[in-house]
Amino acid sequence: MGLVEGLWVWLKSSVINNEFFNSITQVRNAAEKFIRNINIIPTRTIGRLCIKM
Repeated sequence: MGLVEGLWVWLKSSVINNEFFNSITQVRNAAEKFIRNINIIPTRTIGRLCIKM
């Protein structure tokens, strides 16, 4: 799985799964909040998305 696919799976499981949004704006806001949060600690994000060697 590539980085983009890994990010999508993480976003989907954290934000979208089992959640009902009334508008695309709510989806966008939730996705933006997720991105802001994962950017707070970049090393955690890198560790989650990158293959360990």
